Amino acid sequence: MSERRRWRAIRTLFLMTGLGLVAWAGFSWEAHAGAWTQRRGEGVWISTVQVNRSNAAYDADGAVIADRIFHKDEASQYGEIGLSDQTTLVTRLAWQTVRMRAGPNADSAEGLGASEIGLRRQLHTAGPYVVSSQLSVLIPGEGENLSNQPLGEGGWASDLRLLAGRSLDEGVFDGFVDAQLGWRWRDGTRLDEARLDLTWGQALASRIDLLLQSHSVWSVEGGRGVQSSFAQHKLSASLLVEWRGRQVQAGVSTTPLGRNSQRERAVFFSVWRRF
Repeated sequence: MSERRRWRAIRTLFLMTGLGLVAWAGFSWEAHAGAWTQRRGEGVWISTVQVNRSNAAYDADGAVIADRIFHKDEASQYGEIGLSDQTTLVTRLAWQTVRMRAGPNADSAEGLGASEIGLRRQLHTAGPYVVSSQLSVLIPGEGENLSNQPLGEGGWASDLRLLAGRSLDEGVFDGFVDAQLGWRWRDGTRLDEARLDLTWGQALASRIDLLLQSHSVWSVEGGRGVQSSFAQHKLSASLLVEWRGRQVQAGVSTTPLGRNSQRERAVFFSVWRRF
Protein backbone atom coordinates (compact mmCIF):
# COMPACT_ATOMS: atom_id res chain seq x y z
CA MET A 1 0.00 0.00 0.00
CA SER A 2 1.34 3.45 -0.91
CA GLU A 3 1.98 6.08 1.79
CA ARG A 4 -0.89 8.20 0.46
CA ARG A 5 -3.36 5.30 0.52
CA ARG A 6 -2.14 4.23 3.96
CA TRP A 7 -2.72 7.80 5.23
CA ARG A 8 -6.28 7.84 3.84
CA ALA A 9 -7.03 4.44 5.37
CA ILE A 10 -5.80 5.46 8.83
CA ARG A 11 -7.61 8.81 8.62
CA THR A 12 -10.86 7.00 7.80
CA LEU A 13 -10.26 4.51 10.63
CA PHE A 14 -9.79 7.27 13.20
CA LEU A 15 -12.89 9.12 11.99
CA MET A 16 -15.01 5.98 12.24
CA THR A 17 -13.50 5.10 15.62
CA GLY A 18 -14.22 8.58 16.96
CA LEU A 19 -17.84 8.50 15.82
CA GLY A 20 -18.18 5.03 17.31
CA LEU A 21 -16.78 6.14 20.66
CA VAL A 22 -19.18 9.06 20.86
CA ALA A 23 -22.10 6.68 20.26
CA TRP A 24 -20.79 4.02 22.66
CA ALA A 25 -22.63 3.43 25.94
CA GLY A 26 -20.80 3.30 29.25
CA PHE A 27 -19.26 5.26 32.37
CA SER A 28 -20.36 8.56 34.39
CA TRP A 29 -17.39 10.94 34.26
CA GLU A 30 -17.53 14.45 35.72
CA ALA A 31 -15.87 16.08 32.72
CA HIS A 32 -14.31 19.53 32.97
CA ALA A 33 -13.08 20.17 29.44
CA GLY A 34 -13.68 19.10 25.85
CA ALA A 35 -17.32 19.45 24.80
CA TRP A 36 -18.43 20.28 28.35
CA THR A 37 -18.80 23.87 29.56
CA GLN A 38 -17.69 25.10 32.98
CA ARG A 39 -20.22 26.16 35.59
CA ARG A 40 -20.53 29.90 36.10
CA GLY A 41 -17.58 31.26 38.07
CA GLU A 42 -15.72 27.93 37.92
CA GLY A 43 -12.94 26.80 35.64
CA VAL A 44 -9.56 25.17 35.18
CA TRP A 45 -5.99 26.35 34.53
CA ILE A 46 -3.57 23.93 32.87
CA SER A 47 0.13 24.82 32.97
CA THR A 48 2.22 22.72 30.58
CA VAL A 49 5.90 22.29 29.76
CA GLN A 50 6.67 20.43 26.52
CA VAL A 51 9.95 19.30 24.95
CA ASN A 52 9.67 18.46 21.24
CA ARG A 53 12.50 16.94 19.20
CA SER A 54 12.52 15.88 15.55
CA ASN A 55 15.31 14.98 13.14
CA ALA A 56 13.07 14.08 10.19
CA ALA A 57 10.02 15.26 8.27
CA TYR A 58 7.44 13.95 5.78
CA ASP A 59 7.54 14.84 2.08
CA ALA A 60 4.57 15.38 -0.27
CA ASP A 61 4.07 11.59 -0.59
CA GLY A 62 4.29 10.89 3.13
CA ALA A 63 7.78 9.43 2.96
CA VAL A 64 10.29 10.25 5.71
CA ILE A 65 13.01 12.81 4.88
CA ALA A 66 16.17 12.82 6.96
CA ASP A 67 18.32 15.89 7.65
CA ARG A 68 15.39 17.93 8.95
CA ILE A 69 15.69 19.35 12.46
CA PHE A 70 12.85 20.75 14.54
CA HIS A 71 13.49 21.44 18.24
CA LYS A 72 10.86 23.22 20.35
CA ASP A 73 10.71 23.89 24.08
CA GLU A 74 7.37 25.36 25.15
CA ALA A 75 5.69 26.59 28.33
CA SER A 76 1.96 27.16 27.88
CA GLN A 77 -1.00 28.28 29.96
CA TYR A 78 -4.49 27.07 29.00
CA GLY A 79 -7.61 28.28 30.79
CA GLU A 80 -11.36 27.76 30.84
CA ILE A 81 -13.67 30.07 32.81
CA GLY A 82 -17.43 29.69 33.06
CA LEU A 83 -19.16 32.96 32.11
CA SER A 84 -22.46 31.15 32.60
CA ASP A 85 -23.43 27.50 32.91
CA GLN A 86 -23.79 27.36 29.12
CA THR A 87 -20.90 29.62 27.98
CA THR A 88 -17.19 29.18 28.71
CA LEU A 89 -14.28 31.49 27.91
CA VAL A 90 -11.26 29.61 26.49
CA THR A 91 -7.72 31.04 26.38
CA ARG A 92 -4.20 29.82 25.61
CA LEU A 93 -0.75 31.45 25.68
CA ALA A 94 2.55 29.72 24.85
CA TRP A 95 6.16 30.86 25.20
CA GLN A 96 8.49 29.01 22.83
CA THR A 97 12.12 28.52 21.98
CA VAL A 98 12.24 26.99 18.50
CA ARG A 99 15.04 25.91 16.19
CA MET A 100 14.53 24.55 12.66
CA ARG A 101 16.87 23.41 9.90
CA ALA A 102 16.18 21.94 6.44
CA GLY A 103 19.44 21.27 4.61
CA PRO A 104 21.42 24.54 4.54
CA ASN A 105 18.40 26.65 5.60
CA ALA A 106 18.08 27.39 9.32
CA ASP A 107 15.65 29.42 11.42
CA SER A 108 15.19 30.09 15.13
CA ALA A 109 12.93 32.16 17.36
CA GLU A 110 12.10 32.82 20.98
CA GLY A 111 8.84 34.39 22.11
CA LEU A 112 5.11 33.86 22.01
CA GLY A 113 3.67 31.32 19.61
CA ALA A 114 0.10 31.60 18.34
CA SER A 115 -2.24 32.70 21.17
CA GLU A 116 -5.92 31.74 21.33
CA ILE A 117 -9.08 33.24 22.79
CA GLY A 118 -12.59 31.96 22.19
CA LEU A 119 -16.03 31.06 23.48
CA ARG A 120 -17.62 27.63 23.86
CA ARG A 121 -21.42 27.45 23.90
CA GLN A 122 -23.41 24.45 25.04
CA LEU A 123 -26.02 23.57 22.39
CA HIS A 124 -27.69 20.44 23.76
CA THR A 125 -27.52 18.00 26.67
CA ALA A 126 -29.35 14.72 27.06
CA GLY A 127 -28.37 12.39 29.90
CA PRO A 128 -24.66 11.63 29.50
CA TYR A 129 -24.44 13.37 26.09
CA VAL A 130 -23.40 16.96 25.39
CA VAL A 131 -23.01 18.93 22.14
CA SER A 132 -21.31 22.32 21.97
CA SER A 133 -19.87 24.77 19.48
CA GLN A 134 -16.73 26.87 19.84
CA LEU A 135 -15.42 29.91 17.99
CA SER A 136 -11.82 31.04 18.58
CA VAL A 137 -9.41 33.63 17.21
CA LEU A 138 -5.70 32.83 16.90
CA ILE A 139 -3.27 35.72 17.26
CA PRO A 140 0.18 35.24 15.67
CA GLY A 141 3.40 35.54 17.66
CA GLU A 142 7.14 35.44 17.04
CA GLY A 143 7.39 31.64 17.30
CA GLU A 144 5.51 28.79 15.62
CA ASN A 145 2.17 29.96 14.24
CA LEU A 146 1.75 27.32 11.53
CA SER A 147 3.51 23.97 11.69
CA ASN A 148 4.94 23.87 8.16
CA GLN A 149 5.79 27.57 7.70
CA PRO A 150 8.77 29.76 8.71
CA LEU A 151 8.75 30.93 12.32
CA GLY A 152 6.78 34.10 12.93
CA GLU A 153 4.66 33.55 9.80
CA GLY A 154 1.15 32.18 9.43
CA GLY A 155 -0.93 35.26 10.20
CA TRP A 156 -4.24 35.49 12.01
CA ALA A 157 -6.76 32.66 11.97
CA SER A 158 -10.28 31.86 13.17
CA ASP A 159 -11.40 28.40 14.25
CA LEU A 160 -14.98 27.10 14.33
CA ARG A 161 -15.70 23.65 15.67
CA LEU A 162 -18.48 21.30 16.71
CA LEU A 163 -17.84 19.29 19.88
CA ALA A 164 -19.62 16.16 21.09
CA GLY A 165 -18.98 14.23 24.28
CA ARG A 166 -20.35 11.40 26.34
CA SER A 167 -19.79 10.55 29.99
CA LEU A 168 -19.31 6.84 30.59
CA ASP A 169 -20.21 4.79 33.68
CA GLU A 170 -20.22 1.03 34.15
CA GLY A 171 -20.32 1.32 37.91
CA VAL A 172 -16.62 0.53 38.44
CA PHE A 173 -14.44 3.13 36.71
CA ASP A 174 -15.48 6.45 35.24
CA GLY A 175 -14.56 7.72 31.79
CA PHE A 176 -15.57 9.89 28.86
CA VAL A 177 -15.17 10.26 25.11
CA ASP A 178 -14.92 13.53 23.21
CA ALA A 179 -14.81 14.33 19.48
CA GLN A 180 -14.19 17.75 17.91
CA LEU A 181 -14.57 18.54 14.22
CA GLY A 182 -13.18 21.94 13.21
CA TRP A 183 -12.51 24.28 10.31
CA ARG A 184 -9.72 26.85 10.56
CA TRP A 185 -9.70 29.89 8.26
CA ARG A 186 -6.18 31.22 7.66
CA ASP A 187 -5.35 34.84 6.90
CA GLY A 188 -4.26 35.95 3.41
CA THR A 189 -2.79 33.30 1.12
CA ARG A 190 -2.41 30.64 3.82
CA LEU A 191 -4.34 27.41 3.29
CA ASP A 192 -7.47 26.76 5.36
CA GLU A 193 -7.52 23.59 7.46
CA ALA A 194 -9.90 20.84 8.53
CA ARG A 195 -9.27 19.38 11.99
CA LEU A 196 -10.37 16.32 13.93
CA ASP A 197 -9.50 15.85 17.63
CA LEU A 198 -10.48 12.70 19.54
CA THR A 199 -10.07 11.97 23.27
CA TRP A 200 -10.79 8.95 25.42
CA GLY A 201 -10.41 9.34 29.19
CA GLN A 202 -10.55 6.34 31.50
CA ALA A 203 -10.12 6.08 35.28
CA LEU A 204 -7.59 3.38 36.17
CA ALA A 205 -7.94 3.90 39.93
CA SER A 206 -9.60 6.39 42.29
CA ARG A 207 -6.90 9.04 41.66
CA ILE A 208 -5.36 7.97 38.34
CA ASP A 209 -6.80 8.61 34.87
CA LEU A 210 -5.55 7.55 31.43
CA LEU A 211 -5.99 9.94 28.48
CA LEU A 212 -5.56 8.77 24.86
CA GLN A 213 -5.80 11.46 22.17
CA SER A 214 -5.38 11.99 18.45
CA HIS A 215 -5.05 15.35 16.68
CA SER A 216 -5.36 15.48 12.90
CA VAL A 217 -5.14 18.41 10.49
CA TRP A 218 -5.46 18.59 6.70
CA SER A 219 -5.17 21.57 4.38
CA VAL A 220 -8.46 21.82 2.48
CA GLU A 221 -7.09 23.50 -0.64
CA GLY A 222 -4.40 22.55 -3.13
CA GLY A 223 -1.00 24.22 -2.89
CA ARG A 224 -1.20 27.94 -3.57
CA GLY A 225 1.73 30.26 -4.16
CA VAL A 226 4.71 29.15 -2.07
CA GLN A 227 2.61 27.03 0.32
CA SER A 228 2.11 23.34 -0.36
CA SER A 229 -0.85 21.27 0.80
CA PHE A 230 -0.11 19.37 3.98
CA ALA A 231 -1.44 16.94 6.57
CA GLN A 232 -0.34 15.88 10.02
CA HIS A 233 -1.60 13.29 12.47
CA LYS A 234 -0.48 13.18 16.13
CA LEU A 235 -1.12 10.59 18.83
CA SER A 236 -0.60 11.11 22.56
CA ALA A 237 -0.96 9.11 25.74
CA SER A 238 -0.77 10.47 29.28
CA LEU A 239 -1.58 9.75 32.90
CA LEU A 240 -3.45 12.26 35.09
CA VAL A 241 -2.79 11.76 38.80
CA GLU A 242 -4.48 13.63 41.67
CA TRP A 243 -1.83 14.87 44.09
CA ARG A 244 -2.25 17.30 47.00
CA GLY A 245 -5.52 18.71 45.73
CA ARG A 246 -4.27 19.17 42.16
CA GLN A 247 -3.91 16.95 39.13
CA VAL A 248 -0.52 16.26 37.60
CA GLN A 249 -0.30 15.00 34.02
CA ALA A 250 2.67 13.41 32.24
CA GLY A 251 2.66 12.06 28.71
CA VAL A 252 4.27 11.50 25.34
CA SER A 253 3.19 12.29 21.78
CA THR A 254 4.32 11.23 18.32
CA THR A 255 3.50 12.01 14.68
CA PRO A 256 3.25 8.67 12.84
CA LEU A 257 1.93 10.13 9.56
CA GLY A 258 2.09 13.37 7.64
CA ARG A 259 2.60 15.19 4.33
CA ASN A 260 4.83 18.24 4.01
CA SER A 261 5.08 18.39 7.80
CA GLN A 262 7.40 17.59 10.69
CA ARG A 263 7.72 14.11 12.18
CA GLU A 264 7.50 15.24 15.80
CA ARG A 265 8.10 13.41 19.07
CA ALA A 266 7.49 15.11 22.40
CA VAL A 267 7.18 14.64 26.14
CA PHE A 268 5.01 16.94 28.25
CA PHE A 269 4.19 17.65 31.89
CA SER A 270 1.11 19.56 33.10
CA VAL A 271 -0.44 20.75 36.35
CA TRP A 272 -4.25 21.17 36.44
CA ARG A 273 -5.74 23.66 38.92
CA ARG A 274 -9.52 23.77 39.31
CA PHE A 275 -11.39 26.63 40.93
